[in-house]
Amino acid sequence: MKRLITLLLTICVMITSISIITANAEEPEYIYDSTTRTLTFNELRYNDTWREIEYPENIVLNSGITSIDDWTFSGDMGYVFPDLIPSGGNHCHRIKTVKLPNTLKKIGYNAFAYCISLEKINLPNSLKEIDNDAFLFCNLKEINFPGSVKKIQWGAFDSCKNLKKVFINEGVEEIHPFAFAGCYNIEKISIPGSVKKFTGIGWKKLKKATLKNGIEELVDRSFYNCVKLPSIVLPNSINKIGKESFYNCDSLKTIKLPKKLKEIESKLFYSCNKLNKVTIQKKVTNIKKYAFDNCKSLKKIKIPKSVKKIGKKAFGYKLKKSGSSYKRVRIKDFTIKSYKGTAAEKYAKKNKFKFVALKKK
Repeated sequence: MKRLITLLLTICVMITSISIITANAEEPEYIYDSTTRTLTFNELRYNDTWREIEYPENIVLNSGITSIDDWTFSGDMGYVFPDLIPSGGNHCHRIKTVKLPNTLKKIGYNAFAYCISLEKINLPNSLKEIDNDAFLFCNLKEINFPGSVKKIQWGAFDSCKNLKKVFINEGVEEIHPFAFAGCYNIEKISIPGSVKKFTGIGWKKLKKATLKNGIEELVDRSFYNCVKLPSIVLPNSINKIGKESFYNCDSLKTIKLPKKLKEIESKLFYSCNKLNKVTIQKKVTNIKKYAFDNCKSLKKIKIPKSVKKIGKKAFGYKLKKSGSSYKRVRIKDFTIKSYKGTAAEKYAKKNKFKFVALKKK
């Protein structure tokens, strides 16, 4: 009998130590395991009783949940702006991981905003919509978008400063210009061909960008100031590249422009100091002013006869310090290769560059 009583007492102690908390014994909205600090939801109801649980670290949403409403798991702004806003006792700032079900269709506005410890989340293939500021100021390291999400909204991942890898799968059609604003540490990004118009905002630590065939346009400043980007392959589906798209890409060494491109915009490759080889395709008709300005390593360029207009100081010049300011000077021995009677020959003569005439085929 004593052994039986001892066994029963041991089992009671073990159950107590696991410390399972439920919202409702018959049909619990959530279950909390204090041992693993995991909060598991069977459904999301409009109440805040679960917020009384102190410091959950893991969130699991079970199958059947289709939507996460606005502000559902949003953290406390006081932990982000302690000098401006006092902390109000919201414990969401401790959430580290979130597991979403394959039934989920929508993540609402500010749903996980200010969850400053959130490092990992899966986006299921059922997901259709991620609203504005959904993951504002989160601590995510990597994100993989399923093709079911057609549009990545404004500020969806704003100020996720530790985000390094972004994979966007075929099917996503639109990425808002400020979807990844403030994500200064992105090192790797992949854009599918289903995104016809791509707008980046320049990521200083970007080392690899994969652009898939199908993309038609790079909007102005798409890779502005991506100083660590050593190379990029531009698919031939691209027919327009906005001005200053590769402005100050200081590590870029070679570039092959896409076959459908007709105009090389102003300051497109401005101050790409290591750029030494450029391939311009036969459909280009206009090279605008300062297109390759201050590309100090670019010593020669071949211009197709399709080019009818070349703007002011489009190439062959660099900036040289003169006192407290800078002035443009010609790059020594800069050489232009093209055909006689073309805009390229005229540009060479006007700017006193060496011109090498190509033989007509």
